[in-house]
Amino acid sequence: MPRVKDEMVREPVAATVPATRRELLALFRSRGHAGFPVVKGDTRKLVGVVTRQHVFEQPDEAQVALLMDPNPPTTYPEAPLREAARLVVQHRLRVLPVVNGANDLVGLLSPRELLTGIPIPNGHVASLLSRRLVPVHQATPTNVALEVLRVTRATALPLLDDDGRFAGLVTDGDILAHMRVAETTVRSVAGLAAESDAWRWEGLREERSVRHGSRSLELPNVPVASIARRNVETLGPNAALQEAVDLFLGGAVHHVPIVADEGHIIDLLSESDVLAALLPAPPPR
Repeated sequence: MPRVKDEMVREPVAATVPATRRELLALFRSRGHAGFPVVKGDTRKLVGVVTRQHVFEQPDEAQVALLMDPNPPTTYPEAPLREAARLVVQHRLRVLPVVNGANDLVGLLSPRELLTGIPIPNGHVASLLSRRLVPVHQATPTNVALEVLRVTRATALPLLDDDGRFAGLVTDGDILAHMRVAETTVRSVAGLAAESDAWRWEGLREERSVRHGSRSLELPNVPVASIARRNVETLGPNAALQEAVDLFLGGAVHHVPIVADEGHIIDLLSESDVLAALLPAPPPR
């Protein structure tokens, strides 16, 4: 029986705490991963998991410790691989940390590693289609596309042209790659009395100017098509399931658009969608 240790990424890259959002964004950009385990300082003690979605959901939070999930699901090296796959599917995980008995991070699983260790049956892509995709027009402003990702918790959005045909794909990674932390200085006035206080006299009001920094996430004010992927490999609904898996395993592809002959998108297939279909239903209780 395949075990987690057979497929896990050993000595995975991890985010650390304490750290800032700016440092986290730099890590996301340099590695291109969908999420990271988080360890404490210079140790390998697991303290959480942080994903792109966490950044989107808390745009005003600047500390990794407050962005991350502090209680993520974990697995261990000797666990059956299918058991780990069920955790990933059940919780819709981007990353699954592998820990030892001391809660030290010793490995990592993502849907991609799991797909390499589970046999792929014969079949066609059509059997996996759920039609849960969230398309947007290619002229949609980038900040609106971000809001759609945040609200729907989708990881990618197909783009449509003026004729309603598939025109490209924008992922949460594409959005995050163009985010920047904007710093502004805010001035506020504090005093003992307000201008409208009837009892105030000139000698009582004492004002002081307070300046503090404000850090927010910003995106370029451009149509989402300008940061999207245009030359995306697609499959038809009659493609073999193995073709989709080969695309996932062959490169940095986490989504495969399923497109009809006339160019209209039917669905957007993710690694997790395929993984879920490969797992037999759990026995009834």
